[in-house]
Amino acid sequence: MFSVVIIRSNAVSPDPRVEKTACWLFQSGYKVTVLGWDRERKSPRTETRQGYHIVRYQKRAVYGGGLKNLLKFLMFNLWIWWKLLFTKFDIVHACDLDTVIPSWFAARLKGKKVVFDIFDIHSEAHFGNSKNWFRKILKFVEKFFINHADAVIIVDESRRQQINGTNPRRLEVIYNVPDGSLIEKVLNSQMVESRENVENRRFRIGYVGVLQEGRMLKELLDLVGNNENLELYIAGFGILEDEVKKAAEKYSNIYFFGKVSYEQALKIYSKCDVIFAVYDPTIPNHRYSSPNKVFEALALGIPVIVAKGTGIDNLVATESIGYAVEYGNLEEIKSVFYEVRHRSVEERKAFAERARRLFLDKYSPEKMREKLLGLYKRLLGN
Repeated sequence: MFSVVIIRSNAVSPDPRVEKTACWLFQSGYKVTVLGWDRERKSPRTETRQGYHIVRYQKRAVYGGGLKNLLKFLMFNLWIWWKLLFTKFDIVHACDLDTVIPSWFAARLKGKKVVFDIFDIHSEAHFGNSKNWFRKILKFVEKFFINHADAVIIVDESRRQQINGTNPRRLEVIYNVPDGSLIEKVLNSQMVESRENVENRRFRIGYVGVLQEGRMLKELLDLVGNNENLELYIAGFGILEDEVKKAAEKYSNIYFFGKVSYEQALKIYSKCDVIFAVYDPTIPNHRYSSPNKVFEALALGIPVIVAKGTGIDNLVATESIGYAVEYGNLEEIKSVFYEVRHRSVEERKAFAERARRLFLDKYSPEKMREKLLGLYKRLLGN
């Protein structure tokens, strides 16, 4: 039996992409261990979930703390190195730059394989358009590990352009698609709303994810709070969490669910009329974004709103699965809400059926699973 260690710098509670990867590998006969960082110390130190084992580093740190977390980040990397030295593995699957450095050195020491799974390019995700020396160093380091890992995974075809100038040994695109069994479970539990109910209730907007700047969340809270015809279902965690809590306490049409499981997230979305995924395109990493929300919306048959110039807007427009708006343009967003709200029940049903067919035909988790397992087989020569 081949052994895999997946490493992520969060608690994996939840982390849909990591959880899917671990499940797919375990179901295919691999022994899987996940190493994570529980910065809030709210999860158990060890846990077995769906056959794979999770071990968590439990030193407190603030999400979005930047360079203030540097020492804690270095300690986390030392912990990864120590764990890998005394763990048997054939492949280490490192998620993002903040885990790949100790993973690569430990794998090379043991003569094992390294998969560099790039969720975000750190030099662009955390330092935007800055040209400071630290960002330049990060960019150089990222390029080194892209070129020297045994395989690189990116989340969208557009990311090929983002890593232009590198020469990965193997490159695979695996989209951020939702778990198929959970989608079916949620869809099967849905109640079909009558025309009267849809027309008479408030229009529901859904957002589940990191609560941070650059996603129009403050503007959305204000827009919904001051419009009695709208409702916002919002969940997640991050630096804007306190502001979201206060808005939910102030306004009766804003519902904050806190940090939720992936299944809960899908259930929240299934009750909504539209999913909100508007990221600031001036942040370089957002120009190549591939949010889970887009594929979750597709799988659930719900239109999604994204920002123009974020890469994913091309897919949304080409496949006609939602709307691309100018970032910061509230009037354009309100007009989208109005248009979707006034769709008939028949139009909503037709859209949902077409979106779900598209998901199964082109973006299904089964297709992504096949890509991952094929990559692993090539790496192991089996």
